Amino acid sequence: MARLESSVRGNVVGHVVNIGAGGAFFITDDLETLLAENSEVTLYVEGDTPLAGGITGSILRIDTDFEDDRIVRSLAVRFEKPLPPKDLSDGEAGNS
Repeated sequence: MARLESSVRGNVVGHVVNIGAGGAFFITDDLETLLAENSEVTLYVEGDTPLAGGITGSILRIDTDFEDDRIVRSLAVRFEKPLPPKDLSDGEAGNS
């Protein structure tokens, strides 16, 4: 599980499905999220990952997509500072 938080627009719970040094791809079942493009957010990922303490960034794009048999909201998040390569080395840095 993961969570995107915005001090202005609230938060949303979902999953990180892809992550790289510069950002992450986040999906949620919450189709009514108040988060908007260009919103400043902090991404938190549960578990023993470098993202458990949170990483700040902004939302680049929000789309509505189909995943299996459900409709989801997908959010592309760009990190304020790139993740160091050591935090991505195990391939599990936040993929949930």
